[in-house]
Amino acid sequence: MEIALRNWFGLFAPAGTPRDIVQRLNGEVPRNLLNNPVLRERFLISQGLGAESPVGESPEAFAAFLKADREYFTTVIKATGIRLD
Repeated sequence: MEIALRNWFGLFAPAGTPRDIVQRLNGEVPRNLLNNPVLRERFLISQGLGAESPVGESPEAFAAFLKADREYFTTVIKATGIRLD
């Protein structure tokens, strides 16, 4: 089985955070991160993410990405027999 690893980071808010605040964070943080050369270097390029497009155009899209990532690694763990020591 070939395993594909990738870097990603996300911003999470506590459960129950009002929707308007989640929407504002979802709009402001990526826009400021992508448009600020210092932040872009520190958080994207230095982590090998410079060529990647941000995922999670919405909180729902990011949740779907996380679900797919979790399902992928569940499959990898079961197929390879990986265990914690």
